Amino acid sequence: MRVQSIALLLLLSMLAWARPAHAARSYDNCTGFISSVPTVISTPGTWCLKQDVSTTITSGDAIKIAANNVIVDCNDFRLDGIAAGLGTATVGIYANNRAGDTVRNCHVRGFYEGLYFQGTGGRHLIEHNHFDQNRFVGLRIEGGNTTVRYNEILDTGGTTTASDAYATAASRDNDLIGNTISGVAATKGGNGHAFAFSMDMGTAVGGSIIGNRVRGLLPDGAGQAFGIIFGGAPQRMAIRDNDIVGHGNGDGNGINCNPGTTSHLVRLRNNVVSSFNINIGGECGDAGENDDSP
Repeated sequence: MRVQSIALLLLLSMLAWARPAHAARSYDNCTGFISSVPTVISTPGTWCLKQDVSTTITSGDAIKIAANNVIVDCNDFRLDGIAAGLGTATVGIYANNRAGDTVRNCHVRGFYEGLYFQGTGGRHLIEHNHFDQNRFVGLRIEGGNTTVRYNEILDTGGTTTASDAYATAASRDNDLIGNTISGVAATKGGNGHAFAFSMDMGTAVGGSIIGNRVRGLLPDGAGQAFGIIFGGAPQRMAIRDNDIVGHGNGDGNGINCNPGTTSHLVRLRNNVVSSFNINIGGECGDAGENDDSP
């Protein structure tokens, strides 16, 4: 009886510590499915992947969103353009002058630009995606009031048609929250720059860059590395709780606000920035507790 009791206790213990099984994916909310690319989505609703899809096209768009209020949910499947090579001009997911679109749970790999939301519109949501080995830009957002959160943007760069590489390029009043950027490499032989966050704010009246992690910025030759850099005279932004590490040879800028009469309205708090020639520079406003020690 004692042996049986011990065996029962061991079994119950194993069951208690057993990892719960993952629930099967549900596609109940899907309006339709993306089974091959290139494709155009012209109807609002939720459009899903339930398998990996790939393309070898070298120009155009793999998924073009041609309507407002579209959700692209890849369910962690891959949208793959890697076979088009370093010279590709293809965009993974593209929209122009659209509003209220969402892209989530996508693994976007091997495009000239992983995602490009062009023009006016905005109010988009880009979340929980994995952008990998995109050749020029990981993701680019032009419309305002867009949230880009909890994405991984890895190993960007290498295009044969440009020198620089950008993990993210954004404009207007957008919020970039909790993203991980690792590996941004300018094209070899072009003296190009490597950018984690390139912000061309224009006359924006508000936005934020919060809780992001940046590492592995690799310029080429005379190029420089930039963690967060603003074009023009940036206005009214909060930059806090970011960890930004340079590539170690001291070149470039960790956080830099270009000179302008309202640059001081970009407020910095509790950022850790290291291993750049200028860790925090320009005319950013210091709200305290930033660590930019050499």
